[in-house]
Amino acid sequence: MTIVRADNPALEKHLTNLVDLVEQGGGGTHSDLVLQSENGNLQIYTDKEMKPGREIIRLSRAVLLPADQYEIGVQGSDFTVNFPANSRLSELQKNIAQCLIEIYNETNKVELHKKYSFLLSLAQDQELLDRLMKGRVFPDKHKAWIKEIQGAADEATINDFVSTSFLQTRFLGYSDKNRMGNVSVLMPIVDFLNHHWVGSGFSVGKGTRIGDLTVHNSQPFEDSRECFAFYGPMDAFDSLIRYDFADTSAPVVRSIPIELDVPHGGKLRIAALVGAVNSKKLMESIADLHRYLPVMNYIREENTLKASHIFIPVGSSKHAMRRVLSVFLKNFMHYQGVDIDKEVGDDWIKASERKIIQANIDYYEDLKAFAQTRSSDSLAVQSAVSLAQSQLEKLKKYEFKAA
Repeated sequence: MTIVRADNPALEKHLTNLVDLVEQGGGGTHSDLVLQSENGNLQIYTDKEMKPGREIIRLSRAVLLPADQYEIGVQGSDFTVNFPANSRLSELQKNIAQCLIEIYNETNKVELHKKYSFLLSLAQDQELLDRLMKGRVFPDKHKAWIKEIQGAADEATINDFVSTSFLQTRFLGYSDKNRMGNVSVLMPIVDFLNHHWVGSGFSVGKGTRIGDLTVHNSQPFEDSRECFAFYGPMDAFDSLIRYDFADTSAPVVRSIPIELDVPHGGKLRIAALVGAVNSKKLMESIADLHRYLPVMNYIREENTLKASHIFIPVGSSKHAMRRVLSVFLKNFMHYQGVDIDKEVGDDWIKASERKIIQANIDYYEDLKAFAQTRSSDSLAVQSAVSLAQSQLEKLKKYEFKAA
């Protein structure tokens, strides 16, 4: 049976109960898995060495918690959960939801979210917010949250922000065939896995039961047996916005918005959308770029190819941006119905590569210099300075050498 270790007896009891409830619903966890909490920090790791790729968690549909079937609030320093009269949750699901809330409360998630929320701090510094928004397209829901909590927001407004934003970071889009569409779900146990670029993705529908969600072993650090999940392609800026921490281990920098002229006329307009993923099936020659390829859309009236983003790789996959620029150019020429000389195309890719890198270096140097003029007591300012420094270190290591 999965091992539970906690420095809080009440928390250990709730974690053990959660494992039992998941098993009652047909799910399960590997017997060598350890759920641990120290000082309120929840982690999952293996008690013994384990090969990468082995299944460590399986959740049946019966234990997932659809987001629209319960209401989470804040009372004092605790979360509360309410089940509307029309809720279709089973008694087992309600027990799981209540157990998760108890775990969040035992680990002081309300107080910690108020203390370390990047958006809550950022909302009080409009000038810094404006600077950051020049480098990233904030998700609409994040912009709405910031608007609600700007200025002298009352306690009720702050509590609404805490309950909504805390849960939104924990939902997973899940294709539920019984409901004929996608639904956001809260995932017991899986929720405790931290994010890493090479963490385990989520598999849905694989195995003996349709609808099961599985996670496999991924332990990126040689000196640690902690297990990690992959919550989507994010750089440090993205994770700061979405999860209140800058993931400096991410091997990419998402470029700031930039516009490039294309040979034979036309423009390539690259945004900086957070969370955009190209879900199309890719040709074999570019299948390995699945985490790097953006969503693309050609606007014929404007002779413009719009792209959701472009990642600047650091370390591994060091030629990924160059290859993505090549895909951009080939798509553009296809839409225009013209061919391009290879030498002209290669020169454009190299020039675009340098322009993107320099624009990002300029942006982060300006952000760092500006943030250092603000109050050093501000969490948002501290985070912005640290983010800028980390991104600059990566950008200045970029290799322009030919493949």
